[in-house]
Amino acid sequence: MEISAERSFCILTTRYGSDIPDPSGKDLERALKEVYSSRDDEHPNAWLRYGPADGTMFVLDIYQTGRVEFSQWKDTDYHVELAPPVELERVKRQTALILWKALDRGDLECVRRELHAR
Repeated sequence: MEISAERSFCILTTRYGSDIPDPSGKDLERALKEVYSSRDDEHPNAWLRYGPADGTMFVLDIYQTGRVEFSQWKDTDYHVELAPPVELERVKRQTALILWKALDRGDLECVRRELHAR
């Protein structure tokens, strides 16, 4: 899927690699249920990418162990990190959903606040 830097985007990538542009709340819930209920080490995670119109990209990667990684990129090619990734362990599914929903609506302050509160 080609990503345009002219408008914001949000793309969910499920644990089997399917991309869902502009995911619904149900899509996010379904993907997290799949990840958290799986013990498939070959497909242990799903991630949500959000890119505002300025061309940057933010990624929230959720693993079956409850590990969360938030990364910030200068562009959609993953070439230049804007900041070191923030990683958390043992994040509950409900908290992961809160994080994904905040990123989906472009609320980066909420994502950062939630990550630093843990």
